[in-house]
Amino acid sequence: MATKKSNNIQSVPTKEKKLEGRMNVTTKQLDIIFAYNKAFRLTLRDNGNTWKDVQKYLEQKSAEDNRSYPSSRGQIFHYKSYFETSLGAEFQTGRNGRATIFNYKDRNCVLEKLINLIGERQKDSGEEL
Repeated sequence: MATKKSNNIQSVPTKEKKLEGRMNVTTKQLDIIFAYNKAFRLTLRDNGNTWKDVQKYLEQKSAEDNRSYPSSRGQIFHYKSYFETSLGAEFQTGRNGRATIFNYKDRNCVLEKLINLIGERQKDSGEEL
């Protein structure tokens, strides 16, 4: 009887799985989430922002804060989907030529969830708001 070799390769969770549905985040992740929230709230064009607009803002913010925020196209859309699934944000999308434009439907929709994130983070560290 032949024995079957088992593969001991464990699947590495993707970044979506790490952030998806988690309200308990680290301070670094919280800083990134706040930077993305501010970037998504910007309206540089009439009906929204392109991913390049968000990328430019994050690069400027990185230079100001002297820390690096992930600003590749994939990371921007990853955080956009995180905001939609975990934080309940709704985006309106459109087109400007070939570029996809997106913007919050309600600019204050994420604030309550972000306050909850801060509160839970501070409970874990023993601090108060």
